Amino acid sequence: MGHKIGKAIKENIMVTQSQSKTISSDKGGSNRIVGTVLGENITANEVEIKANLFKFTETSTPLQDAWDAIKVQVYERQFAEEHNLLPTQKEIVDFTNEMRDMVESSDEGREFEKAVLEAAGMTEDEYWNEYKPIYESPAHLFKIKIQQYNTEYNLPHINPDEISGEITDQILLDKYQ
Repeated sequence: MGHKIGKAIKENIMVTQSQSKTISSDKGGSNRIVGTVLGENITANEVEIKANLFKFTETSTPLQDAWDAIKVQVYERQFAEEHNLLPTQKEIVDFTNEMRDMVESSDEGREFEKAVLEAAGMTEDEYWNEYKPIYESPAHLFKIKIQQYNTEYNLPHINPDEISGEITDQILLDKYQ
């Protein structure tokens, strides 16, 4: 599993660095707007990164799964902004350090970490100090804070189907048919 996760991380880093050439080399590049969610523009690059992650889960619907994840992410970020739930940089660093301590506290965790790092082609410092606090920890903290808020105020779990959003780019749709 660690190898699979590391491979997904490496693939997404490569996609980001190559500017998502697989779907976005035509008509506008990786910054091409392919849809909107709650009034926010979504780029080809954002969708490609998420779809690649879902491909590693061997889903039969990577585009739909990616789009649903993006819809929830936009909703959660907007919700967090509106309710003053955005994590601070200190919270992100503290959370990342706690995760690292937890992973490195057991032999199994260290083996898992090693598999992830090898497959991702990263050093421990690159993963824990550069990748994790930018690409993973903030999203985890959004979810935690929103879940706590929803529990406190007895609010329902958000359903992606209830979030307004639409893919408007035919190139993207054709790629995943």
